[in-house]
Amino acid sequence: MGRNAPASLTIGTGLGALVLGSGGRLAMRGVTLWEHRPHLFSVSGTVAVFLWGAGFGLAAGALRVGLEMAFDRWTPSLSRTARLTIFVVVTLGGALAVLTPWTLPRLSLFPPVVLIFIAAFETLWQRSASHAPEPIQPVAAKDD
Repeated sequence: MGRNAPASLTIGTGLGALVLGSGGRLAMRGVTLWEHRPHLFSVSGTVAVFLWGAGFGLAAGALRVGLEMAFDRWTPSLSRTARLTIFVVVTLGGALAVLTPWTLPRLSLFPPVVLIFIAAFETLWQRSASHAPEPIQPVAAKDD
């Protein structure tokens, strides 16, 4: 299966803005309601959340391609399920690392957004990979 890095980065960035940005914004709203804090809204803050979502999506796209390159090189027989599981664990671990401080509202509302992103990303990424052209293999020279 051909791996298309530009497609992965594009899918990650676009879905990051859409899913992580909008989902993160909604989760932030949920946290403020859950914790009975005043909710402040600003256009610049919302734009910043969407940009952070796009950035994290870009990082996830790069991670997915990097992991696949490593798997193909060192463990080519590793199953698709195992590869996906490693990507999910590393991505969720990265999300939890930046989600501080850990509170019940944050741990309840943000991880589902990340899981939705991962599911959408993986679906689109696998679809794009199945349509990617196969790498050109060198033709062996004929002995005369």
